[in-house]
Amino acid sequence: MEEPEQSANNSSTGLFGLLVIGLLIWGGVKVFGNSGKWLGFYEMSTDRRIYTSREFDTDAQCGEWLRQQRAEEAVTKAGKYNFECGFKCKLPTTLGGVWVCDKTFDS
Repeated sequence: MEEPEQSANNSSTGLFGLLVIGLLIWGGVKVFGNSGKWLGFYEMSTDRRIYTSREFDTDAQCGEWLRQQRAEEAVTKAGKYNFECGFKCKLPTTLGGVWVCDKTFDS
């Protein structure tokens, strides 16, 4: 009669082990995998504020966002703008700091 109880214990331990291994693999892919996102930026030369987009999965999506922003800003405001997309960007650590990205392009 003790065997079914022991079998249930082994089953629970096995499931827990699989769950832990699955979480470790998922975490490794998130940290070390190429799961970065693209982020769009634009800055108007007169106010020096940097405006950012939501995150995009591809550079093409980010580039399309830049083209839309450029068209809207050209119609609504006069001024010189800088537009860029960045891949795997890190937030500035200080107010007025610089965004650091693994790759960038302007559209």
